[in-house]
Amino acid sequence: MTDTDATRVLVVDDEPKLAEMYELYLADGHDVQCASSGAEGAELIDETVDVCLIDRRMPGMSGDELVEEIRERGYDCGIAMVSAIDLDADTVGTLFDAYLVKPVDGETLRQTVAELSTLSSQSDVVRKQYALLQQLSTLQEVAVGLGVNDTYVELLDRVRQLREESETPAERLSDSSFAAVLDDLNSDTVQQRP
Repeated sequence: MTDTDATRVLVVDDEPKLAEMYELYLADGHDVQCASSGAEGAELIDETVDVCLIDRRMPGMSGDELVEEIRERGYDCGIAMVSAIDLDADTVGTLFDAYLVKPVDGETLRQTVAELSTLSSQSDVVRKQYALLQQLSTLQEVAVGLGVNDTYVELLDRVRQLREESETPAERLSDSSFAAVLDDLNSDTVQQRP
């Protein structure tokens, strides 16, 4: 966090109007900086950034490449991929913490930033569980509409495995919202299996 205790957010999107809208959504209690390309985002990222909101498809350095760059440089900020492209099998399990499908409303954006800011102080196990649950939640609509697919089932199994590997109760996500999401996902999967 910065000295002012405002969450420092880096928005990286090649659509300036969209980045400005996100900045307006986050105006209260957030220190927002915008970049219009992956390369500019790579220049602006540093240890003071708490959360990154990154567009997936940008000319030059893509959002996927920027996320890899951020993690390779050792920054542990929360990262939300924000994209008009649905989450797919190639993206599942990558290095971001949340995936938002455009258009994103202000309430969803603020909630995601708050969760990712809090998440940065958690253990790697908790962060992995959060990321997997977020991806499962995003995939749930697709899985329910198309029937259970292998990617969905694989993610569900990975969440269960992480829960079993958790060494302490604190590493097991106890927040009722996470438990509710997992319960919903489990019941949908059971209902859809042949």
